[in-house]
Amino acid sequence: IPVPALYTICLLVIFLFICHCLFPSLFTFFIEMYPPVFSTKPDHMTLYVGKQATFQCVVTGSSPMTIVWHKDNITKYSLQIKNLQLNDQGTYLCKASNSVGTVTCKLLLNDSQCFVDPPSFLKVPQPIEGMKGKDASLHCEIIGTAPFEITWSKDKTPLKESRKYKMVNEGTSATLHIIGLEASDVGEYECKASNSVGYETCRTTIQLRDKTIPPTFTRKLKDYQPIVGKAGEMDCKVSGSAPFTITWYHDGEEIKTGPNYEITFSDNTCMLKVPTLKLSDSGVYKCKAVNKAGTNETSASFIVKGQ
Repeated sequence: IPVPALYTICLLVIFLFICHCLFPSLFTFFIEMYPPVFSTKPDHMTLYVGKQATFQCVVTGSSPMTIVWHKDNITKYSLQIKNLQLNDQGTYLCKASNSVGTVTCKLLLNDSQCFVDPPSFLKVPQPIEGMKGKDASLHCEIIGTAPFEITWSKDKTPLKESRKYKMVNEGTSATLHIIGLEASDVGEYECKASNSVGYETCRTTIQLRDKTIPPTFTRKLKDYQPIVGKAGEMDCKVSGSAPFTITWYHDGEEIKTGPNYEITFSDNTCMLKVPTLKLSDSGVYKCKAVNKAGTNETSASFIVKGQ
């Protein structure tokens, strides 16, 4: 640069510096600021209970900018939920602000709209002790997000729909019907419920029991008129499925083996002996037999006569 030109530039710089010091308002520079704008808002998405959920939004505008998340009026500075639970549902608000404006967007997380919950059993099938030849049903109730895939297995072997097995699934309930129980049906049964985010299993057992016949008295008590001071006895015979519970009563009061009575049960014969009869031993005696299938009884008058 020629010396005269350089000299002129230096004088101009000095002049501008002096003017800036004396009149600073003449040298104010304006930078245009832009308010925040959401270019991308959080999308509606399927949420999986127990999994991580991340919500994103993209904001344009002039920096510096402040971005804050709120859930149900509670401030959050980021929105990453690591272990999503049903109580995380609610209204989320993303607020972006700078010196020239504020913008917000709303995100509604609703259980019925976007949460997916793995299945669990509200009701599990109970153990069954069935009769040979009879039908049996295993029933369970499931909660979680439908639809569910229901499978059954016996002793870890998958079961399929057949004449033997009928599988009924209605909404949140599942039932396995087993037609005509037999020895091969004894074992452990498992129900597995699955959906898109998980599965749950429950187990129960089926056992067979022999056909139980209720008690019947093939020989009933008979009225008896013994002599006072002598020994007396009454007996009856019962048939049906053992074991039996045998109980004796005198005028409605239960009596047991002791000084006044001897009670025995052998070969299905019920025996009551009175070692020494008294007039007070007179009355109505009853023998009652009970087993798993039912109850039966027989009674007779016992009148002690004087000598």
